[in-house]
Amino acid sequence: MKYSSKVEKITTRRSAPSSGSQTNAMSEDAEGLTVNAEMVYYFEAHVNPKSGDRIYENYPTGQQIFLIDEAVPVMGKFGKVIYWVAGVTREGS
Repeated sequence: MKYSSKVEKITTRRSAPSSGSQTNAMSEDAEGLTVNAEMVYYFEAHVNPKSGDRIYENYPTGQQIFLIDEAVPVMGKFGKVIYWVAGVTREGS
């Protein structure tokens, strides 16, 4: 994997998952994908997020930085990536 200092501005959606353990960012169960993270972000297919990438969120009260723990593609017909699900934690928490 090659490091890049390029910052990209991407619009994404996020949600706070229900309570769960923090031992693994994501795991696959018989029922489907379980996300155990502080926050969950959804990215469009072309974004291709990776573990260790940072997400910078700007708020009126200041900036928060999140680290991607795990990113998993959600695939559709013929294995085409439709979107990505990423479990993240606050940097420094």
